[in-house]
Formats: sequence, C-alpha cells, structure tokens
Amino acid sequence: MSLDEALHDDKQADLEIARHLAELAGPIALSYFRGDNRTWSKADGSPVSAADVAVDRAIRDELGRLRPEDGILTEEGEEVGAGQRRRWIIDPIDGTREFVAGRGDWGTNVALEVNGVITVGLMTWPVHRLRWWAQRGTGAFFQDRDLEPTQVHVSSRHALGECRLSAWPDVEPTGTSLRVRSVGTWVAPDMTLLPKLLAGELEAVFAMRADPWNFAPGVVLVEEAGGRFQDPAGGRSIFLGSGIFSNGLIDEHVRQLLHQESTPTTT
Repeated sequence: MSLDEALHDDKQADLEIARHLAELAGPIALSYFRGDNRTWSKADGSPVSAADVAVDRAIRDELGRLRPEDGILTEEGEEVGAGQRRRWIIDPIDGTREFVAGRGDWGTNVALEVNGVITVGLMTWPVHRLRWWAQRGTGAFFQDRDLEPTQVHVSSRHALGECRLSAWPDVEPTGTSLRVRSVGTWVAPDMTLLPKLLAGELEAVFAMRADPWNFAPGVVLVEEAGGRFQDPAGGRSIFLGSGIFSNGLIDEHVRQLLHQESTPTTT
C-alpha cells in the first residue's frame, strides 16, 4: 500500500505515516553520521547537532503537509497545535550522544497520541537497519533488515529474584537503586534496554530521567507486547519525567520496593 492509498484508509493511515516519517528521517541523519555534523549544548547540558535539527525540520514540514490539523511535539522545536486531539510526538535522533560519538545505537522515535493515549509507536535504528512498531490492538513487531517482521512478546518471568532489571540513565549507587539492585540480576544500561525488554530478555526497565519523546513509542510497544508502563504515580503519563516499563508481572513488586525505600523509617 502506498502512502497516498494509506491516507484514505483510517485503519492504516497513522501507522503508515509513522513509517513514512521514519523512512524520511533515516537518510537525512545518515548523511551527517560520522561526517560534518556541528554539535552544541542545550541549556540543560545535553548535546544537539545539526543532524537533529535537519531531521526535526523535515518531519515537521512533512507532517504539516500530510496532517496539518494535528499537533506536533518534538525534542528540537516549539510545540505546534497545543491542545489538539491528535498529537505527533517525535524524537528526531534518540541517542544523540551515541550519534555524535560515531556509534550505531541511535534512531528516530515516532509516536501518535490521540485523546491522551499513545496509539502508534515506532523506533528505527538506521545504521543497523532495525525497526520496532506497534499500533493499538494489533501487536508489537520487530524487523531486522530485509527479513520478515516478527511479533515480539515480553517475558513471562514473575519471581522477582529471577528477573533481570536495568535503568536508563544508570541510577546512582545509593538509596532506591541499592534496593532495586539487590533483587534479581542487574543488567548494565545502554540504548538496547527497551529492545531487550520487547525481546523477553529483561523484565523491567526504569526510565529515571526522560522526556515525553523518549517514552512515547515505548508505551504502546511494550503494552502491545504484553507488558505495562507506569508513571511514578501508578498512572500512564509520559510527562512526569520517569516511569517503569515491565513485563506486567513484576511491576507492583518493584513499586513496593521503591515506596519502601522512599518512606522514612520510624522508631
């Protein structure tokens, strides 16, 4: 199905647009990768590059053409159409540090939020030619290069002591992290944590400091793979700065651990 055909098929259009945006972003980013790519720091100290800005601009322009009535929230620019029922949430280059360092574990995040619910999510890693996608009610899928897509499922482990846990960014070796590290197996953090969770190789990933565009695709991907996303309050907001992705079988145990550690001991 072509993009033009998909635009007239409500069931397929949103996912096809997400794919189209990611396919647009990949070659632009790769044209800067390991080449002439000016980099500077944002106010919070995080890096941004000419590639981030170029991909952001291309996606915004394309969404303005394809879906001018939709809102747009991206990492690199001002929000467009705040308060719209439909909003695209984009990270032009997720993993800018990896990108500017010449490593391949980076990509583009595309998600669609409708009435406050993430309905479509897609992540791509252009260097490795990998992508993951999900749409509500249809499952979560992974594709490696030109191979056929495969449906992904989270693990079924539920005994906390047997589970594999990690966090991104890495948590400090004090307080809550000590308690969480003391159960199960702690996996060294890197950009592969969410793919590992989707592949059933992890049971929980703690997103300690993240923005909406980091969370958004993962919410629908993990939930369509059979898992769960929780914000710090036990809800599903991607705007609270942290959250837990899990296989849905151990997240309550983990929340109890976090609560116990944050509750002062009385004598």
